[in-house]
Amino acid sequence: MVFDHITQFHLDALKEIGNIGAGHAATALSEILNKKITISIPNVRLETINQIINEIEGPESIVYSVCQYFSGDINGCIFIVFHKLAANHFLRSLFNIADFDISNPKYQSDGKSALSEFGNILSGNYLASFSDMVGLRFSLSAPIVIMDMISTIITEGLLMASVESDHGLIIDTILHGEKSQVDSEILFLPTHKSFHTIFSALGLNL
Repeated sequence: MVFDHITQFHLDALKEIGNIGAGHAATALSEILNKKITISIPNVRLETINQIINEIEGPESIVYSVCQYFSGDINGCIFIVFHKLAANHFLRSLFNIADFDISNPKYQSDGKSALSEFGNILSGNYLASFSDMVGLRFSLSAPIVIMDMISTIITEGLLMASVESDHGLIIDTILHGEKSQVDSEILFLPTHKSFHTIFSALGLNL
């Protein structure tokens, strides 16, 4: 299987691509928010879908996720995942409202819209850098914000994208503001065929 041949070298290449995309995303966010924002990607891991679900605080954890699908030379789905506390921390800083809670109906619409825009910027810049580095072309769908258990989000996302894969990449992502930081994860879930295409483009002969 392709996954048996993946080395730290290939994961480091994806991490480097991610940091380039994160830099572009941070610049875009800084301009929109008129605040100094940096985004770092400290780690990239290849995991099974079950490992991914269990790693994000267990299958019963409620998270906010920005879901998008990509198609073209490679196909699959990408999720930006926030735990509720991290989402609210980010949104409180963004809106400068101390009691902002995305689960509060008063704030829910604005909160989801902000997460959608953030997710679209981060996913779009990550995939754009990926496309530039490896020469693969694909398009990205409009973002959808979902609040649910991570197991449900991933399962439904894979079904909707018609993705048959039992592996994915967890891309740890840290957003640094002027006085705080917010942790999130990018889940990059290509099809089996797309994994072959990706790692072949990175120089791994299968």
